[in-house]
Amino acid sequence: SRIETYDSKGQLVKTFKSFRGSRPLKVFASESCIYFGEYWSNEHRDEVNIYTTEDGLNWTVAYTFEKGSIRHVHGIQYDEYRDTFLILTGDSDTESGIWGTYNFSEIWPIVVGSQNARAVSILVQENSLLVPMDSPLTQNYIMRYNFVRGSFAPISKLNGSAFHSVTIQGLYFISTVTESSKVNRVESSDIYASTDGESWVNIISLAKDCFPVSLQKITRYSEIILYQELYLGEYLVGLARSLNLVSEGMLLWSFKEIQEYLKTINENA
Repeated sequence: SRIETYDSKGQLVKTFKSFRGSRPLKVFASESCIYFGEYWSNEHRDEVNIYTTEDGLNWTVAYTFEKGSIRHVHGIQYDEYRDTFLILTGDSDTESGIWGTYNFSEIWPIVVGSQNARAVSILVQENSLLVPMDSPLTQNYIMRYNFVRGSFAPISKLNGSAFHSVTIQGLYFISTVTESSKVNRVESSDIYASTDGESWVNIISLAKDCFPVSLQKITRYSEIILYQELYLGEYLVGLARSLNLVSEGMLLWSFKEIQEYLKTINENA
């Protein structure tokens, strides 16, 4: 496991290896800083670090979850409405949560204690969070966490565990993976879309590859990683992995056609 930093000429200038896990699951990156949390099996529930850098060369520990508090960090995002970073953790009920922090000197629990709060990537709204669940233990939903009420409400059922979510030109997108589960039995990676965060439509469903779901700890989950900035306004762009259609490659869908399709669905609802 390592993070490599290259200069403008493509030359490797620094390699960072002092973290546990095969890779960070979801990384926060801006022009001024990068944050990621350790993600590995952590069977003994050791302490878990969050690392940061401002120059891509010098990495430091920004925060440490105490031993026994969580299993690992799923992701870090920024909440522009409340000017906070959001830290997503898993995996058991007590370990699953969404935490807030201003600068990582201290954190506080926003909502912790159930599979409803187990997520890899969430969508931020002015008064709420859209939380697509990532749980093999129970039926997954797109949940809404209301800051005023301090509670969850289910919005729409998901066929599998959600790993990726983006907002593009006012449209919300969530994609699922084929995680092994006795509850969520899926053979495809799906993309859900919404114009308002309330009504969701499964707009794309692509069959997984030939390997059975039970072997995906050895191979990999079938998934479509969604990208927010590429071809903005013209295409929805996804990196597809372990699908029957393609083992690994970029897929493009017309953004205009998606908008028109959702408009038709909403008009006929």
